[in-house]
Amino acid sequence: MSRVTDVSVNAHLAWQILLLTVALLLACAVAAVVLLILRRRTGLRRVLVAGAGVIGAYLVALLVVSVLSGNRRLQPDTRKYICEPECQLSYSFAGLRTGSLPGTGRVGIVYIRVRSDTASASGSPGLIWPGPRRLRLLDAAGREIAPTSPERVWGVAGMQATLRQPVPPGGAFTAGVPFLMPEGFTPTTVMLTQDAPVTHLLIGNENSPLHGKAVWEIPRTGSPVSARESPAG
Repeated sequence: MSRVTDVSVNAHLAWQILLLTVALLLACAVAAVVLLILRRRTGLRRVLVAGAGVIGAYLVALLVVSVLSGNRRLQPDTRKYICEPECQLSYSFAGLRTGSLPGTGRVGIVYIRVRSDTASASGSPGLIWPGPRRLRLLDAAGREIAPTSPERVWGVAGMQATLRQPVPPGGAFTAGVPFLMPEGFTPTTVMLTQDAPVTHLLIGNENSPLHGKAVWEIPRTGSPVSARESPAG
């Protein structure tokens, strides 16, 4: 079974570079304040130039790695590891059920299989708590839609645990995430990424500017959705 990650460089290295950059900028800021108080204009200019150089070098590295990454189209059973920075949890596309319900419109349930491989989670003393996730359905034109709240499609059977459910080392579960699909929208791929703002600043992370995405292809066949009773019933 093939495996990929959501990063194009070592996740630990990316975090170390980001933290080092932040530390250097803080040092420049402190030095700039001191030099400003002492009215050392020449030294102040040098510190500001050094700070700008640090920012520039980081942005260049961020964009170069992103441009070289490229998009990847995955088979449904391909395991995609999310690294935060440990790559302990893998995700794979387990299916899409679509159909129409009275008063609701076109509904789709995306099933994502979440696994904590024993080998990758061996250092975890207890449950593994996933960070925030961003799940999207995309069509051939590149349009994307976000999940809807379960309350809006309560009559749909098949909705299961959320992607934020904790996972024991070596454990697994399948999450069923509901979508309301607009008229004329035919999903072709599924995209799952981290949803933490800091990931947009990490070198090599899928969320960084211009970085390619690894998405699962949706098979043409699918199962219809079905209804279930509401809590009041």
